[in-house]
Amino acid sequence: LFQPNLPTKRELLVHLKRTNPNLSIIWLLPPVLIPLSWFALGLQKLLRPGRPALNLAQMFARLSYDTSGISLLAPKVRSDLSAAALRARESAAVPLAAGESTAGYSPAVRQMARTSMSSS
Repeated sequence: LFQPNLPTKRELLVHLKRTNPNLSIIWLLPPVLIPLSWFALGLQKLLRPGRPALNLAQMFARLSYDTSGISLLAPKVRSDLSAAALRARESAAVPLAAGESTAGYSPAVRQMARTSMSSS
């Protein structure tokens, strides 16, 4: 939802198979899935009468997302992140004078200062 360009089903399937090599995938077309879903609904109602039944067709239905908002926002976020990274690099690159305190800096900058002082 936070990517301007959502992956295709094929790309998701390739990623899923890469991360789970023992996984078997079965494609079910809607004319097959819908009757199986009705059968599963009835079976669930018989076997678990007090509990709600899950509709498999609804769970596997295609969802459409509007990514136009994130597409407009993504360049701004990227530029803000790169500017913040540049500022962090610049502030970390400033050497501390001998005896200068690092109290006002973040823990990461203090660690870098200790590392640079001990290496010089």
